[in-house]
Amino acid sequence: MAGAGGVGPEGVRGTGGRVRAVQPGRPRLPDRPDQRADEVRPQERQPQHVTRYQPDAIKANWPLVDLLTEFGNHRGLTAAQVVLAWLQAQKPWIVSIPGTTKLAHLQENLSSSEFKFSGDELKTFTEAVSKIKIVGDRYAKESAQQIDK
Repeated sequence: MAGAGGVGPEGVRGTGGRVRAVQPGRPRLPDRPDQRADEVRPQERQPQHVTRYQPDAIKANWPLVDLLTEFGNHRGLTAAQVVLAWLQAQKPWIVSIPGTTKLAHLQENLSSSEFKFSGDELKTFTEAVSKIKIVGDRYAKESAQQIDK
Protein backbone atom coordinates (compact mmCIF):
# COMPACT_ATOMS: atom_id res chain seq x y z
CA MET A 1 0.00 0.00 0.00
CA ALA A 2 1.54 3.30 -1.05
CA GLY A 3 1.72 6.34 1.20
CA ALA A 4 0.84 9.88 0.21
CA GLY A 5 4.25 10.22 -1.41
CA GLY A 6 3.56 7.21 -3.65
CA VAL A 7 6.29 4.98 -2.19
CA GLY A 8 5.24 1.67 -0.73
CA PRO A 9 7.06 -0.90 1.45
CA GLU A 10 9.20 -1.97 -1.49
CA GLY A 11 10.74 1.50 -1.47
CA VAL A 12 11.95 1.30 2.13
CA ARG A 13 14.82 -1.12 1.86
CA GLY A 14 15.02 -3.62 4.69
CA THR A 15 12.48 -2.03 7.00
CA GLY A 16 9.20 -3.49 5.83
CA GLY A 17 7.77 -0.02 6.41
CA ARG A 18 6.66 2.70 4.09
CA VAL A 19 7.53 6.24 3.25
CA ARG A 20 4.86 8.83 3.84
CA ALA A 21 5.40 12.34 2.60
CA VAL A 22 3.23 14.77 4.49
CA GLN A 23 3.21 18.40 3.46
CA PRO A 24 2.09 20.30 6.53
CA GLY A 25 1.59 23.64 4.84
CA ARG A 26 2.36 26.89 6.54
CA PRO A 27 4.02 27.34 9.95
CA ARG A 28 2.06 26.19 12.99
CA LEU A 29 4.07 27.72 15.78
CA PRO A 30 4.00 31.31 16.97
CA ASP A 31 6.21 33.82 15.25
CA ARG A 32 7.47 35.21 18.57
CA PRO A 33 8.01 33.53 21.94
CA ASP A 34 5.58 35.96 23.58
CA GLN A 35 2.83 35.60 20.95
CA ARG A 36 -0.48 34.39 22.35
CA ALA A 37 -3.31 32.46 20.72
CA ASP A 38 -5.46 35.51 20.17
CA GLU A 39 -2.65 37.14 18.18
CA VAL A 40 -2.29 34.28 15.68
CA ARG A 41 -4.46 34.94 12.68
CA PRO A 42 -5.58 31.62 11.20
CA GLN A 43 -5.77 32.99 7.67
CA GLU A 44 -1.99 33.38 7.81
CA ARG A 45 -1.55 29.78 8.89
CA GLN A 46 -3.90 27.59 6.91
CA PRO A 47 -6.93 27.97 4.70
CA GLN A 48 -10.12 28.81 6.56
CA HIS A 49 -11.63 25.39 5.81
CA VAL A 50 -9.09 23.63 8.07
CA THR A 51 -10.80 23.53 11.45
CA ARG A 52 -7.59 23.28 13.49
CA TYR A 53 -6.71 26.83 12.47
CA GLN A 54 -9.94 28.53 13.46
CA PRO A 55 -9.61 31.03 16.34
CA ASP A 56 -11.34 28.80 18.91
CA ALA A 57 -9.21 25.79 17.98
CA ILE A 58 -6.01 27.83 18.11
CA LYS A 59 -6.90 28.95 21.63
CA ALA A 60 -7.84 25.42 22.67
CA ASN A 61 -4.59 23.99 21.25
CA TRP A 62 -2.35 26.66 22.77
CA PRO A 63 -1.29 24.43 25.71
CA LEU A 64 0.79 22.48 23.20
CA VAL A 65 2.66 25.63 22.16
CA ASP A 66 3.14 26.47 25.84
CA LEU A 67 4.54 22.99 26.52
CA LEU A 68 6.95 23.20 23.58
CA THR A 69 8.06 26.69 24.56
CA GLU A 70 8.54 25.83 28.23
CA PHE A 71 10.50 22.67 27.45
CA GLY A 72 12.65 24.55 24.96
CA ASN A 73 13.27 27.55 27.22
CA HIS A 74 14.87 25.28 29.84
CA ARG A 75 17.22 23.84 27.22
CA GLY A 76 18.00 26.81 24.99
CA LEU A 77 15.74 25.55 22.18
CA THR A 78 12.94 27.15 20.22
CA ALA A 79 9.55 25.44 20.07
CA ALA A 80 10.28 24.41 16.47
CA GLN A 81 13.58 22.84 17.53
CA VAL A 82 11.79 20.85 20.24
CA VAL A 83 9.34 19.49 17.67
CA LEU A 84 12.12 18.47 15.28
CA ALA A 85 14.23 16.90 18.04
CA TRP A 86 11.20 15.00 19.35
CA LEU A 87 10.41 13.66 15.88
CA GLN A 88 14.02 12.55 15.43
CA ALA A 89 13.88 10.78 18.82
CA GLN A 90 10.88 8.62 17.88
CA LYS A 91 12.58 6.05 15.64
CA PRO A 92 15.93 6.07 13.84
CA TRP A 93 14.21 5.84 10.46
CA ILE A 94 11.93 8.85 10.97
CA VAL A 95 13.24 11.86 9.12
CA SER A 96 11.66 15.27 9.31
CA ILE A 97 12.04 17.53 6.29
CA PRO A 98 11.09 21.02 7.36
CA GLY A 99 10.83 23.66 4.70
CA THR A 100 12.04 27.22 4.97
CA THR A 101 12.98 30.14 2.78
CA LYS A 102 15.14 31.85 5.40
CA LEU A 103 18.75 30.92 6.14
CA ALA A 104 18.31 31.63 9.86
CA HIS A 105 15.40 29.16 10.05
CA LEU A 106 17.41 26.55 8.15
CA GLN A 107 20.26 26.92 10.65
CA GLU A 108 17.78 26.72 13.52
CA ASN A 109 16.23 23.56 12.05
CA LEU A 110 19.61 21.91 11.50
CA SER A 111 20.81 22.73 15.00
CA SER A 112 17.85 20.83 16.45
CA SER A 113 19.77 17.63 15.69
CA GLU A 114 22.34 18.62 18.31
CA PHE A 115 19.79 18.09 21.10
CA LYS A 116 19.19 14.53 22.23
CA PHE A 117 16.36 13.64 24.59
CA SER A 118 17.37 11.48 27.53
CA GLY A 119 15.17 8.44 28.04
CA ASP A 120 13.40 10.09 30.97
CA GLU A 121 12.97 13.39 29.10
CA LEU A 122 11.49 11.64 26.10
CA LYS A 123 9.07 9.63 28.23
CA THR A 124 7.99 12.62 30.33
CA PHE A 125 7.64 14.93 27.33
CA THR A 126 5.71 12.37 25.26
CA GLU A 127 3.34 11.71 28.18
CA ALA A 128 2.75 15.47 28.59
CA VAL A 129 2.01 15.83 24.87
CA SER A 130 -0.37 12.86 24.91
CA LYS A 131 -2.45 14.52 27.65
CA ILE A 132 -3.19 17.54 25.46
CA LYS A 133 -6.42 17.17 23.51
CA ILE A 134 -5.93 18.67 20.05
CA VAL A 135 -9.02 20.42 18.69
CA GLY A 136 -9.83 20.51 14.97
CA ASP A 137 -8.91 18.49 11.93
CA ARG A 138 -5.34 18.60 10.63
CA TYR A 139 -6.40 18.70 6.99
CA ALA A 140 -9.39 19.80 4.97
CA LYS A 141 -11.68 16.84 4.18
CA GLU A 142 -10.54 16.71 0.54
CA SER A 143 -6.87 16.55 1.54
CA ALA A 144 -7.46 14.01 4.30
CA GLN A 145 -9.02 11.61 1.80
CA GLN A 146 -5.76 11.59 -0.16
CA ILE A 147 -3.69 10.46 2.80
CA ASP A 148 -3.12 6.76 3.37
CA LYS A 149 -4.21 6.25 6.98
